[in-house]
Amino acid sequence: MSSAAAGGATFCQPVTLPPASGAPAAPAGFSPVAPSAAVPLGLSAAPAFAGGALVLVRTHAALRALSLLCPHKRAELHLGDIEEAGGRLSVTCPRHRKKFEGGLHFDCATGAAWCAGAVQEGAWDPAWGSGGDAAVFDVREEGGWVWASTAPRVPQRGGGESA
Repeated sequence: MSSAAAGGATFCQPVTLPPASGAPAAPAGFSPVAPSAAVPLGLSAAPAFAGGALVLVRTHAALRALSLLCPHKRAELHLGDIEEAGGRLSVTCPRHRKKFEGGLHFDCATGAAWCAGAVQEGAWDPAWGSGGDAAVFDVREEGGWVWASTAPRVPQRGGGESA
């Protein structure tokens, strides 16, 4: 269930969006996700998205998209929580709320994973699983539709992000 932690906003219950149909021509490199009006504040799953299943994160100030499944144990992130701390918007994995002290977070802008209770903020221990960071999708809203890039970006630790 989405939390009300991010900016004191109240979010809707998580929803699963139907496949996009009836969209106008897509901007280059993008594919339709859903009509803008269908994407509520909070977390939404778009499992039928052409570029891969994704979770949309909508707040009053931002609209972001990440891969839908936690890379560690494949939990659906739209069932997690939205948090905002230090100007960083993140989604907490629903399966790892208690397993890792402070939860397993994914930065909504970069996809970088971290455990809030880790000794070093942002640390990721390979012993936690083969997964790590989540892929992020560029997202835009225009013409009454939400569009996401069909090619996700996957963060690379220590070297910036790659396209």
